[in-house]
Amino acid sequence: MKKKMLSLLCVFVIIMGLPATACASEVTPRASDYFSCTGVCAVAIGGGKILVEIDVDATHMMDEVGASYVYIYEQQSDGTYDVVYTFRKSAYPSMIVEDSFFGYVDVTYQGIPGHRYYAYVGCYAKDSNGAETLFFSTNSVVA
Repeated sequence: MKKKMLSLLCVFVIIMGLPATACASEVTPRASDYFSCTGVCAVAIGGGKILVEIDVDATHMMDEVGASYVYIYEQQSDGTYDVVYTFRKSAYPSMIVEDSFFGYVDVTYQGIPGHRYYAYVGCYAKDSNGAETLFFSTNSVVA
């Protein structure tokens, strides 16, 4: 139930504030042969933990769909952000869904309470003709 509520909250945040990561509502030619819609979202879940949710909708059945990379950025004392952790599909196989149109995956990072974070996500799709990765940033959250 808690995970379902977080998912609903994330969808709301994407719809309300992240047009670069949500599906475009205007009618335009598809920008990719692999992706019809992508969404990424970061949510602080308590105790310094950050949940990054990734939703990838493919244009057709894919051999693999999900996320190839999730870079976690932490705000530094001077206001800039540095990468503090990287999730890679090779080390976290749960970031990929096989033989599917849709890849909904999430990763959790243990941050430092009170610090601000965001993620830079490589949405990934692969079929027999090749593969593509598109990168999107999440919203920033305080752990």
